[in-house]
Order: sequence, then structure tokens, then C-alpha cells
Amino acid sequence: MRSRKWYQIPLAAIAACDVGHAAVHEKSSDLFDLLDSAKPADTRKATFDGFNKDALSGEAYAQYIVGSLYHIGDKLPGNPLPRDLDAASRYLSNAAAHGYLNAMAKMAEVKLEQRSGLEAMLWAQLYIHYKSESAPGAETKILNDGYAASLLERASTLYGGEKQKVLDNLNAFIAQHDGDIRAGMKTRSERYASGDTHSKITKMSYSAAISAMANHRDDVYAEYAVAFAPDGSASDAKLLDAGPDVALGKELRNAALRVRVNEIDANGGPRYALVPLHHTFNRYQIRK
Repeated sequence: MRSRKWYQIPLAAIAACDVGHAAVHEKSSDLFDLLDSAKPADTRKATFDGFNKDALSGEAYAQYIVGSLYHIGDKLPGNPLPRDLDAASRYLSNAAAHGYLNAMAKMAEVKLEQRSGLEAMLWAQLYIHYKSESAPGAETKILNDGYAASLLERASTLYGGEKQKVLDNLNAFIAQHDGDIRAGMKTRSERYASGDTHSKITKMSYSAAISAMANHRDDVYAEYAVAFAPDGSASDAKLLDAGPDVALGKELRNAALRVRVNEIDANGGPRYALVPLHHTFNRYQIRK
């Protein structure tokens, strides 16, 4: 088994906002419809039932979506699901074990809310471990990821046990799931690289001043299902999940609407993607 690094948190003081790689999936348009509160309730319920059926059959993307909806619950207006952290944990842990790295971060958030320090620390370390290996240069990026550092700091504060206990659990988890995690990461990377022109996002730029966040000092993540016009501009954005403060996550919608992608033929249809956002003041940084 390859050796893994232990991550710690020194202090820093920089403000930043980051857009991750958009998750393009063949069901992205269905997700956008599911999150559209203007759609008829029965239509949205039928769409959700399709996701849930796929999730129960083992489809990792559907597990990630259903788990995210359980995680945010009634904090998302029109959500067909109640807030249920136990259900969120069941779905998200399966998605995480099949390579959805953001599911690992959400599992850490769930365990923080449930006051389970060992599990929160386990999932935070797993998120950083695999995120640092997800692409060339990713290790340097994750070490400077303010949200990830904040997540690790909160888990470290809650967990008061021995480091060796965490390492033993990490090694056991990696021994059991490493192959599936890496296979899932590879599949999604290949899908991103080879998607067709109506779904592939090849260029992403970000430029936004979020004045509403100026009086806050909290690190927050949010994920938006974003619809893109043929010219590459974002035409609409629907919140899927946010945390640990959902209200602040909702304020990142303006950032989601400033994401741009590659242009396509003017007659092309809309494209959809799940776009992750982190807003942080980088009060902490990660070190090995």
C-alpha cells in the first residue's frame, strides 16, 4: 500500500474564491429540471424518482445527487426531500467510495453536524488525500484550498483522539475502496475530456466581486446546476447544496452566473453542468 501524508493546518489570512471543474453528466439537464421550483410538482417528483431508482441500483452520480438533496433538505425551497443526515450519509458515502471527491467533503460536514469527531476527521483527510492526487498540480492547489483547510480545522477541533486511530481507519478504508475510488475518478476525468460539444466544458473563467460576502468571515462551499447558452455565458443557476452555512452558499449564485464555458454553434441547444464553488478567507492553509 502506498504511504499517505498527514495533513495539518497553519494559519493564513487571504480572501479567495475558487471554481472547481464542472461535473458534466448525461443527466445534468434532468437535474436542472429537478431543481427548478417553477416546474410542476408532479414532474419534479417523477424526475426525482428516476434519480432515486438509479441511486438504489448503485449509480454513483444519482447517489451523489440524492445524498446532496437529503443533506440540504428544506433549506432548499421546493426540495422534494426532508433534511435527513442519516439518509444523506448512506447515499453520499456510497458516492464517495466510487470516486465522488466532493461527497467525501460532504460526509465530513455531515459528521461534523452529528458531532462524530473521528468520522469527520477521517472524511476530511480522505477528501484532501484524493483531491491532492486527482490531477497534475492538484497537490499544490489543495494545500492552498482555504475551504479544505477550514474543513480540516473544524474536524481537528472536534476530534480529540489519537492520530494513530485515524490513520488506522484511513488505511482500512483505502485498502477496501481505493480501486473503486480511482476507477470512478478516472471515468469522470475521461468523460470531461471527451464529451460532445453540447455538454463538454472546455474553458472556464471566473471573475466576480461578491459584495454580499464582505461582512462575513466564514468559509463556505456551494454547488449549482448551471445552464449555459451557445455563446458560453451562464443563463441560469439552481442551487443543489451548500454548507456549512446555506444562506452564504445561496449568495454565491452571482458567482455561478459569472462562469463561462466554450462557445458552440449558435443553433446549439443549452448545456448543463454541476459547478462547485468555494468562498474562503483562507484563515487556514494545509500542510503535510
